[in-house]
Amino acid sequence: MLSRRKNSWLLWKKKIHEQQSEMNRRIVALRDSKVRLVSWMAAQAQRLQEVQRGLPAPRHQPPPTLATVLPEETPERKLQFSQATLERYRTLREQRWRAQFASLTQTFCSCIATSCIWTAS
Repeated sequence: MLSRRKNSWLLWKKKIHEQQSEMNRRIVALRDSKVRLVSWMAAQAQRLQEVQRGLPAPRHQPPPTLATVLPEETPERKLQFSQATLERYRTLREQRWRAQFASLTQTFCSCIATSCIWTAS
């Protein structure tokens, strides 16, 4: 009885995982489609500006508002880093190391001073 329930539970768990994976694939495909569409719209807006430059000023129209890709729509970019991020990390690491070194040096000097006092007496 327990084995059958466990097998049933494992099958449901596998099915849920498959459905979640399929949904994720669909969402990523939609997001990629949106990225391509936003890029295409930006290119069309550039072409529109070029056409308007050739028109007399009274015939110019305001540019359309363009869709954008929000940061929440590309969470994998959070894992990407730039040279500036690496430099900031290196600076913080050096500051942390200097603080630890200063603390250790102070502790060591205190120990040496204490041991010198003990040996002098």
